[in-house]
Amino acid sequence: MSSGFSLAPDQRLPRSCRPGPIVATMLVLVQLGLFGAPAAACRYQPLTAVQQLERADQVFLGRAGPVEIGAQTATQGFDVLYAIKGELGRRFVRVYPWPSNTCASVYEPGQLAVVFVKDGLITVPSGSLPIEAQLAKLDVLLQGGHTGRRGKPVPVELEAFRMALTKALLTHLHGRPKVAVLFGRFAGQELTVGKTSLPFVERATGRNVVRITRALSVGPVRLVSGAYPLEGYVFDALLLQTGAEQFQLLGHWGREQSARVPPGRAVRAFESDP
Repeated sequence: MSSGFSLAPDQRLPRSCRPGPIVATMLVLVQLGLFGAPAAACRYQPLTAVQQLERADQVFLGRAGPVEIGAQTATQGFDVLYAIKGELGRRFVRVYPWPSNTCASVYEPGQLAVVFVKDGLITVPSGSLPIEAQLAKLDVLLQGGHTGRRGKPVPVELEAFRMALTKALLTHLHGRPKVAVLFGRFAGQELTVGKTSLPFVERATGRNVVRITRALSVGPVRLVSGAYPLEGYVFDALLLQTGAEQFQLLGHWGREQSARVPPGRAVRAFESDP
């Protein structure tokens, strides 16, 4: 097991120290303070994704567990879903001073994020933010900064697309009988979401087309992003492969905004080695 600051077994904080409603509220307030205006609180220079990766000792895609509060320290474990950089086990345990300093990142139990560890610390300046703040550069982060093709790329499986598009588009298709999906790799194949058929095509025009903007396969992680101009909607879905043609949806995020994707133009898909 990897950890930030390690504790001996007999020094582990007991489960009885888990935060109650008041402490949980404090955590949320601290998090809102950190993530609402981290620059003002920490006074740091934002780093690019590559800089964040280069400066960190360990980087991983993880899901936060519960926080255990002690007299002077807090402990939080993370399930390591995918190790991006450094030596990591399946579990990462973080121990930090409590109350934490203003630059420490705070995660609610169950929260998903790419976590950066430097000298045993997980901080906002290092890039450790909620995944919603990392979506724009998530493909770069997951690939460890190496976005070029190396060796034979592994394509995102059709079953992963099925799960991603079902979760992302179900409430935005409004029962339309047919909506094309612009992604040439699966041209000629078709999925069904609700009452809508989604045929994959190599070329398409107009706004009633789902345009895939990212299709990333790295290790067991799959990232599918796209835009549906007719609804002014863009989305991301993150999945974890659990078996042959079996996937677990880690999360999906949608934003209703103008999707600046040129009509009729296929968008490149990012792929990398497993």
